[in-house]
Amino acid sequence: MTPAAALAERGFAVFPLKVGEKTPATPDHAANSCSGRDPRCRDGHQGWEPRATTDPDRIARGWAKVPYNVGVACGPSRLVVIDLDMPKADKPIPGEWQLPGVNDGKDEFAWVCEAAGMDFPFDTYIVQTPTGGWHLYFQAPPDTTFTNKVGNTPFGPLVDVRARGGFVVGAGSVTAAGEYEVLYDNPVQPLPNWIARLLTPPETVADLRPFSPTSTGPGRLQGLVRTVETARPGTRNNVLFWAAATCAEFAPEDLDQLADAAARAGLDDGEIRATIASAQRRVAA
Repeated sequence: MTPAAALAERGFAVFPLKVGEKTPATPDHAANSCSGRDPRCRDGHQGWEPRATTDPDRIARGWAKVPYNVGVACGPSRLVVIDLDMPKADKPIPGEWQLPGVNDGKDEFAWVCEAAGMDFPFDTYIVQTPTGGWHLYFQAPPDTTFTNKVGNTPFGPLVDVRARGGFVVGAGSVTAAGEYEVLYDNPVQPLPNWIARLLTPPETVADLRPFSPTSTGPGRLQGLVRTVETARPGTRNNVLFWAAATCAEFAPEDLDQLADAAARAGLDDGEIRATIASAQRRVAA
């Protein structure tokens, strides 16, 4: 089964991306140069979003001869994807976010979760990008229409929101940087209400943003502890590693609390000690 077919089986509407790239392969023309000769443009230009499909026959034909990468169209799929990016030369972490333990979009989003008193949502379908970013997939709430937001989101400068009008590169796709891989193969969960509220204007900034990036206090450690002790089987070592690496940067003296949380979650002492030691080595490197 091709990656496109596997994603469509999940209910994701997919379309081809150029081989080895992250840009749509179809249509092969822009709206302003559309002649109508493309069969799908007979009634007006159709871009990648309306061409996205879950139809297995169309997908089989579309990927039969060319190993296209896979785009997942968020709007037609009724998805909201939280895109946790890595810093780049042209997209560094701004000064107000240059805090202990904040190295990328995952850490920024964790700040928001913890400040809001919410767990990091490891229980949904998560794809890891070749550079180490994460795509957190959620079902869009019924009767709502969230749109694509790149930058200026309430979750941090390296956190984008992919929704109607946007897409993400699907698992199984390969670029020069590497492969998009399923990190947690969980069912896609409904978008948490607190995230939906933050994405709903006009309250987003004025009334509902629950934190300042420079805030401090016990909430962050408590959030990490809660995330570790509620991690699902199959994810617990990875969750502990992430939490321990984060904690080691801003509160290394509190790693014992994460070890206790991991024990309550069901990890044995040897696994806990090895995972925390590995996280400490990563931070020290």
